[in-house]
Amino acid sequence: MRACAVILFCVCFTGIFGGCIPSKYTVTPQIQGKVVEAESGRPLESVKIYFNEFPNKRVLSDKAGNFQLPKVQKTYVLLIFGPVDFAPPHGILVVDVDKYETCEVRVEGHSIDEAKGCKASLSGESLHVELNKCRGC
Repeated sequence: MRACAVILFCVCFTGIFGGCIPSKYTVTPQIQGKVVEAESGRPLESVKIYFNEFPNKRVLSDKAGNFQLPKVQKTYVLLIFGPVDFAPPHGILVVDVDKYETCEVRVEGHSIDEAKGCKASLSGESLHVELNKCRGC
């Protein structure tokens, strides 16, 4: 009986003082921007933009090449016994449309680690992507 009381006390103590709380964690950043053809600079319409871990959360660019991709959040129940440090929102952003090379941009917070298959620049939450025409596809 005494053991049950001790266990109950520990669970309650952890829940109240240890930080057993539901918390939202931003997994990928919100990104807006523009997709253009590298050679001519003209905007590209109907380009698919999504993070590779969340292909069902894709958006399409409009006639002016503009897009707005919302951040992805997950909810966790946290048991916190001390300081917690989460990594900044990150992921591999895929930019894809027929007749152009698929572009993959590795995003860490609000900066670009690397871009494959395109030229990309990020300023704050604004991404500019230049896609190359696909050769032989």
